[in-house]
Amino acid sequence: MLTILLALAQPPPAVEIQPPTEVVAAAPAPWRFAIAPSVGLVVPTSKLGATVVGGLELDLALPVLERRLVLALDASITHPTHSGTGTDARVGGAYSYDVGVTEFKVGLDLVFRFLTADRPIVPYLGVGPILHMLRTTETTDLAPGDNTEQNTKVGVEVVGGVDFRLGPGMLLGEVRWVYSTLDHLWTGETNAGNVTVGVGYRFVF
Repeated sequence: MLTILLALAQPPPAVEIQPPTEVVAAAPAPWRFAIAPSVGLVVPTSKLGATVVGGLELDLALPVLERRLVLALDASITHPTHSGTGTDARVGGAYSYDVGVTEFKVGLDLVFRFLTADRPIVPYLGVGPILHMLRTTETTDLAPGDNTEQNTKVGVEVVGGVDFRLGPGMLLGEVRWVYSTLDHLWTGETNAGNVTVGVGYRFVF
């Protein structure tokens, strides 16, 4: 009986409380390929007016610098326009005209990403050559029908932007500066340069 009473009088054994296990999400693996559709506003550096632009970019992350160096093949299409009036005594005075330039651009950029793929926000900067395929269409009230002219020019572009991790890929916002010459009969000697502000989504693989 005494033994039982002594056993009951003993304090209960200490229970070791384990601290809660911290669950750490795995960092995103470096991506190798990406596809990035985009849309934006293009503002020409000539007298052509601002308009919308659509683009698509294919990215290859090179196996150097923790895959922060990217080779980017991008294409875009836009159609800025310009309207005006003139005078010509040979046709009886004043006339009006409309000029539109369809611009299809293909560029190959070398892009440096300032941070690795595991960061939620990654700024980048790139530069490269472009091929600018230009088709000018002019209409006027002097005569029926359209006048057209087309050619291809070599130019350059500079791109800077930021990727924001969102879902399986990244939301992107960027600015591009594009330059090539434009010397069609209906536009005069000018340029097909522009500044584009765009947004898109980068699907990574």
